[in-house]
Amino acid sequence: CGNSQGSTMEDWSALKGENPLWKNFLRCALVPSTGGAACGMGLGNIGGVVASRGFKDAYRNPSDSMIEALVSAMPLGAICGSVFVGYLMDRFGRRSSSMLVAVLIMISSLLLFIPLWVFLPWWAIFLCRFFVGIGTGMGYGTIYTMGAEMAHPSYRGRILTLVQVFTTVGIFLGYLTNLIALTSSQSAWCMSLGVQGLVAIPFFLVAYFGPESPRWLMMQGYRNLAVRTLCFLRTPQDDVREELQAMS
Repeated sequence: CGNSQGSTMEDWSALKGENPLWKNFLRCALVPSTGGAACGMGLGNIGGVVASRGFKDAYRNPSDSMIEALVSAMPLGAICGSVFVGYLMDRFGRRSSSMLVAVLIMISSLLLFIPLWVFLPWWAIFLCRFFVGIGTGMGYGTIYTMGAEMAHPSYRGRILTLVQVFTTVGIFLGYLTNLIALTSSQSAWCMSLGVQGLVAIPFFLVAYFGPESPRWLMMQGYRNLAVRTLCFLRTPQDDVREELQAMS
């Protein structure tokens, strides 16, 4: 690209190469879809867990207040996570923030496999669910922002709709794991909670290997890199100059 301020449209077209529209759409859709599924699953798996016989036996018929605390742990964490996600995205980038979200959900959920081997106090489950909630609250901030800033205006709405679609897919997966928790072995309830960590792995990989938001790169003064990233996400027919001007 060279000096992007003096680049011609031919230079930008060469950078964009022969990217077909479907490939650019897929590149922009990966983070919203995998992130939506990872965040949504935590919304659907807790109900079946606290209702399962295995969970009730493990915690000797837990009180209503304990169950209410466990159910509310994730929404409480989501409130906390949504408070500071804007600062993290502006300070460290949308891509790094998405990876942090994936790691939070991954580790906090995978720790909930521990009751398969060792008894875990209920407050430890509360803390794990709380950090899953922090990741979820941050996650919806990062995936909506990345989807909006990476997608072309002509299909930006469809990209953002995928967040809701795959959130619903995640909730459905949570209900499926609930079915396992209610009908399988005594310890299956913790598998229902822990499997969310496996769903977060594709989200992390997509964010790690994917591009940074070109808008954030422009905000940080990395104009040349922003141009190259935007060209990577566009077809030769797209007018990159207009989008860059809107970002400036």
